[in-house]
Amino acid sequence: MSATIANRLKKVMAQQHISSMELAKRAGLKPSFVYDILNGKSANPSSVKLVKIAETLGIDLYYLLGKEESHTTLGAFQAPSDSEFVAISTFIQDVLSKDFSKNEKPFLEKQANPYFFRKSWIRDRIQSSPEHLKMLFVRSDDMEPTLNQGDIVLVDTSKKNPTPAGLFAIYDGIGITIKRLEFISQTVPPCVHVISDNTKYSHYERPVNDMLIIGRVVWFSREL
Repeated sequence: MSATIANRLKKVMAQQHISSMELAKRAGLKPSFVYDILNGKSANPSSVKLVKIAETLGIDLYYLLGKEESHTTLGAFQAPSDSEFVAISTFIQDVLSKDFSKNEKPFLEKQANPYFFRKSWIRDRIQSSPEHLKMLFVRSDDMEPTLNQGDIVLVDTSKKNPTPAGLFAIYDGIGITIKRLEFISQTVPPCVHVISDNTKYSHYERPVNDMLIIGRVVWFSREL
């Protein structure tokens, strides 16, 4: 398995002219993880980290695992229409719009290596609909210890109102990030505190209309 992953990863990297260092940087991984895979030293690499590599390269995770010959862009995996599970797609952050004032999405979205959830859980526990939900990898440490770098969160894009306070995916003009938003009462125009749980980062205030709030974080998963 490790040899197959290494060979297929080398092939795609060569086709895309991307170095191991650049791949690690884009995927938010340590270079040593990529080096170990390429050198066949990682016999059982983390599936979460492999997903990050596949998403960064725009390829199918199953191709890396040697389960099919094609490595077309992702998007072919969906649950059957009569299944109790539904596929939730992932935000891909490598390509970002610089101007979201023209109703452009500041992210590239693909049906990439989806995560599957029970429809009943989404309906009863999250109280949402599958079409409103997106997955997002945490790329920085600014929300530690609440969220760690490498965690994956479930974002409800129908819930953009920062009341009550909570964790939200926002576009800050550079990339998509997770912040704690807290509405400031009696402000004109309406403003929010934008808070990083990691105390080494500063808090700031921002008018709500000057922000792009993607949605509220309603669930997260962490690799042990």
